[in-house]
Amino acid sequence: RNAIRNSAHLHGTTFDLSYATYDFERPIDAAEADYLKEILAQTLFELRCENKCWVTYELFQTCFHIVTR
Repeated sequence: RNAIRNSAHLHGTTFDLSYATYDFERPIDAAEADYLKEILAQTLFELRCENKCWVTYELFQTCFHIVTR
C-alpha cells in the first residue's frame, strides 16, 4: 500500500525489519513482544546516533524502515 515505483529497497541500501514477527519455539505473549520491540527500537536509535543508519517507524506495517549509511 505504501510502496513506490522507484523504491530505495531496489538499490540494496534499505530494508524493513519486523518488530512483530519472531522465530521462537513457543508463542510469546504481548508483554514479551512489547519488550522485544522496545529493545529493537533502542538498538536502532543507538545506531542512528552513531550515524550508521536512518530509521523510520512504518505507520501501516509492523516494521522499522532502515537505510544504511
